[in-house]
Amino acid sequence: MGPSGSRFLVVEDDDAVARALTRIVRSYGEVTLATTAGDARRLLEGAGPWRAFVLDVGLPDGSGLDLLADVRQAFPSTPALVLTGRTEAATINAAFDLDAHYAVKPIEEFRVRRFLDVATAPAAFEAGAETPAPPPSDEDPDASPLERSIERVRRLLSQPPDSLTRPAIGAAIADMKARPAEYGAGAVATAAAALGEDVPTLYRYAGVAERWSAAELRAIVARRGRDGRPLSWSHLVVLAAVPSAATRERLMERALSETLSVRELTVLAQRGADDDLDGPGLRAAVLEHDLENLEQRRARCRRELEAARGRHRP
Repeated sequence: MGPSGSRFLVVEDDDAVARALTRIVRSYGEVTLATTAGDARRLLEGAGPWRAFVLDVGLPDGSGLDLLADVRQAFPSTPALVLTGRTEAATINAAFDLDAHYAVKPIEEFRVRRFLDVATAPAAFEAGAETPAPPPSDEDPDASPLERSIERVRRLLSQPPDSLTRPAIGAAIADMKARPAEYGAGAVATAAAALGEDVPTLYRYAGVAERWSAAELRAIVARRGRDGRPLSWSHLVVLAAVPSAATRERLMERALSETLSVRELTVLAQRGADDDLDGPGLRAAVLEHDLENLEQRRARCRRELEAARGRHRP
């Protein structure tokens, strides 16, 4: 048995799919396979903790969603991935109500790995994870903690940017910041250089992960504005920089109800949530903000140009 927190339960009755899932999940930790809901319930009664669950909806003796509803009584925050061949809203909404991710069959490997990368993110991010999972077995066992973390972020950056991958990236960067004894001084700068990213971008990722837990982020992105769309990642970056929880909530509500752009939200965040700017006043404030930024960039470019000319004077 692997270290605490490195065990995964896969519930799948199709032999070919079960073999494929076992192969994928095994690179992240120890896999326990159940082919029926009854077998899964018996396993869950006597073992734990679990790093994550992967469950098929259509099982021989019942629904995987009913199984997950029972599982949530004992494991309310353990990450779960629901596999389904159905695309109707009722199934997808039921998975969401059970705080689970879902994927529609036939399953693509990168989707499973994306879920597992999130599920094995540092414990500071996932509310249900009490201890960090070991690195996937295809990582270099002699690599340093920082090198392993950089490789994890590299994998996440190579995947489609969405509400799963971006918070997981933030969690990894936040972990580097929080544990200098483990990763070394200047870990974020080292990671930025290795990944070809700039340091401020990585800090913005971390800011979101530090501000909200995984469960809180899932609840936030589930909220819809007047146009039926959730807040974008850039909206979340702006809100994460607001220190007051009450102010963040007021700004979030206003961003959703008024479908504020990121620029409009940025101006209001700088001015405070109680600012009564709206309509033409808010648009004017955004233009003023843009003009100030433009003037600052022009001044910076002018200084850099003068410095470059100075270096090249005979």
